[in-house]
Amino acid sequence: MSEKVSRRSSWALAALGIVLAAHFWIWGGAYDLEDIGELRTARSLVAARVDSLGAALDSVRTWADSLQHDPEVIERVARERHAFIRPGEQLFLFVEDVATDESEP
Repeated sequence: MSEKVSRRSSWALAALGIVLAAHFWIWGGAYDLEDIGELRTARSLVAARVDSLGAALDSVRTWADSLQHDPEVIERVARERHAFIRPGEQLFLFVEDVATDESEP
């Protein structure tokens, strides 16, 4: 009979140990299941941001390549940003009137 009691108590202790380990795994330690879920959500948001930035980087690389190698793009940028003109062309600059307030110096 004592052997049955000892066997039952060892099984009970093992089951209790498993329950305690499961409880510690779920709610204890540095991160519980709620924290792990939040970290997974944050990781997926960061991965989406990285993908978005990768697409933006590809766009910038394409634009940089165009600026270095495409004469039409170079000319368009020079005309738009720096008001370059070809010989014989006339340049018209439109300046908006800024209303002045007499109270300001």
